[in-house]
Amino acid sequence: SHNPHIINSRAFPNSSSVMAYKLKQALGVPWVMHMSDLWADCPEVQYRGSMLRIQNEYERMCFRSADAICLTSGKTIEHYRRKYPEFEERFVLFPNVYDPDDATNVKSEEQFRNQRLRIVHTGTLGGGRSATQFLDAIAAFPAERRERLEVVFVGHADRRERAAFRAYPGREVKHLGPVSFENARELQTNADILLLIDMSVVEPSLRVYFPSKLLDYMASGKPILALTDPNSEVEEVMTTHHLGKCIHRNNLEGIREYLLRILNGGLYDGILEKPIQEYSARVNSKRL
Repeated sequence: SHNPHIINSRAFPNSSSVMAYKLKQALGVPWVMHMSDLWADCPEVQYRGSMLRIQNEYERMCFRSADAICLTSGKTIEHYRRKYPEFEERFVLFPNVYDPDDATNVKSEEQFRNQRLRIVHTGTLGGGRSATQFLDAIAAFPAERRERLEVVFVGHADRRERAAFRAYPGREVKHLGPVSFENARELQTNADILLLIDMSVVEPSLRVYFPSKLLDYMASGKPILALTDPNSEVEEVMTTHHLGKCIHRNNLEGIREYLLRILNGGLYDGILEKPIQEYSARVNSKRL
């Protein structure tokens, strides 16, 4: 009498999907499996040998059993269509979402103008996300150009990233370390440009991730400068919705040219005048 009518699991961690699989076997009710990351093919983990074989077995077992499989990006769906064409009809796009109550409607470009060009990055750095290329790009500016920049990084950074900040030659770059969510939102609100550093993925077919940080930035309504890999999910979303400027992470000259254009009075790319409804939590909860 206390059995649920439906099972809804969310992964990561992937053990949530395994538990939901066992519950479905025991209870016999429909199961909606939500996955925010790739499983066996996750480029951050890079399973090898027997561990890769085991993860693939668990993945296939869960895909075979789930009644609907919710995935967070179009490229993730493409990946799994290639891998499991027999389960294609079960795949449904449910992207990461933002709270519409947090969204900011931006009325004009003029409110972006600070005394210096203020660029803010909020989030963790390390592993596949590095500020090194961006720092190298702006370090090549003449001193008088760098004086017109204010670049603020907040969030955890690993040893290599902290060393890069210490080695940076100018005072215009600050790494504040972890701050509260409220302070991070305030920094985003007061930024001219929000910097997004996407995870570096070597294999082009695995560039499928839609980082939740992109949703935070969307909700702020500010222009985004995204450093990413070619043909990534981030590049596709940024281009489709005109969220800002997308530059391949190793294109240091492209980074400098864009910032120089802004410093010389050029227009920003990507001023979001109203929230994008397809990423609203309210809209997607109704869909679910």
